Amino acid sequence: MAQGYLNSEQEEEMEIIGVEYFVILASRSFFQDFKKDDDDNIVRCKMHDIVNDSVQFLIQNECLSIEINGGEESSINSLDGKVCHLMVNLGYNAASFPAVATGRLQRLYSLLIDGHNNIDNSSLIEFLQELFSESRCLRALDFGYPPESSDMIREILTNAEKLVHLRYLNLDGQSMETLPREILEYLRCITTN
Repeated sequence: MAQGYLNSEQEEEMEIIGVEYFVILASRSFFQDFKKDDDDNIVRCKMHDIVNDSVQFLIQNECLSIEINGGEESSINSLDGKVCHLMVNLGYNAASFPAVATGRLQRLYSLLIDGHNNIDNSSLIEFLQELFSESRCLRALDFGYPPESSDMIREILTNAEKLVHLRYLNLDGQSMETLPREILEYLRCITTN
């Protein structure tokens, strides 16, 4: 949904259209190993192996997952300009967010930052503010942070007025009562508690 792949000629809710697409893909065996909850809703599945292999070949350098632990900064500094989807997992030993040339991330469409609260927030704030000032494509932003990070995330989002393409924002677990008006104008989906 956040990437704008869902198409609708009518005024249908994006979630309904997304479910319809999922059902169509599932009926054509794009997914397998379904797990259902007590109400018979699908809560987890995985992409079929052949489909997964094909997708991996097509997106070779577009998706990247990096784990940052203390002293392991070389992997994030080796990012190239082809990365469109980035997941950064901040390990327990990560003391600060490494300096990254955000110019290499101008094509970034989605960013997931997951981690622990023992990191120096000022280095992460600096990175994100620089990224937001340069990135014109970011559509999905997910903070997998503990609830005590709400003040830091609020500070980051106050400087995100240039994210006009942001469509999905996950603030699950955060205790935020308000968001900057500039962000709310463009969002289609906000996930909160």
